[in-house]
Amino acid sequence: MKLNYRDKIVLTVLIVLLVWAVGIMFFVKPAIEDVQSAQNELDSARVTLQDLQDKIKKDADLDDRIDAAYADVKTLTATFYKYQEAQEATQLIDDLLATDELINNNMVISGYGSARLAPYSYTKPIPTAGMDKQVLDYEKQNYKIGEEPKPAEEEKTEEVEGPVAAPVAIGSYSINFEFTGSMDNIKKFCDELKKSNDQRTIVVQSLNIPHTNEEGKDEDELKANISLLLYVLRELPAPVR
Repeated sequence: MKLNYRDKIVLTVLIVLLVWAVGIMFFVKPAIEDVQSAQNELDSARVTLQDLQDKIKKDADLDDRIDAAYADVKTLTATFYKYQEAQEATQLIDDLLATDELINNNMVISGYGSARLAPYSYTKPIPTAGMDKQVLDYEKQNYKIGEEPKPAEEEKTEEVEGPVAAPVAIGSYSINFEFTGSMDNIKKFCDELKKSNDQRTIVVQSLNIPHTNEEGKDEDELKANISLLLYVLRELPAPVR
């Protein structure tokens, strides 16, 4: 079939349009989508970069703040005994006893464990005896018409200003022993536990001192029983740069 000039022109235009449509469909459109996707990724990367730059700027003094925090920790833990083996802990108590001329008769130390360390709080009790409740009830009811009855007293808890630390569990040893010495030296030993030691985390849980000595014994040979709780902390390593 012969095509005239007009038909050839129409056919050529159709072929060009087809090629153009195919090119747009398979080449131009995917390229535009790729460009748009790359632009979105670039915008997201710029936002992330800005956030990182802001954090870097904010943490410009991070090293100084770490050093300050480490110094605070060192100060706060300076009064705690450093972690030590059980034998070292008993030797520590022996040295304190020897300083005050007290003789250790026997000593039992627990295995290394943990003790709960919580903020101190005090609740003021309302003392009541047998007749108190009736008197308080009568006082509550004994008011004139039109007046409000007196509110009952409630136990009050002392409030602590500022943030309150949560309870933590730290290392501890429980030490029980009997020792011999004069009453003056026993009192001196107890005083030294809170005065002369740089580390003051020894808690006297119980202390039993007889009112009189055994018959035939010197007054300088009183036997006392004591139970101590020794708080210890492992030393925090210095920050690594």
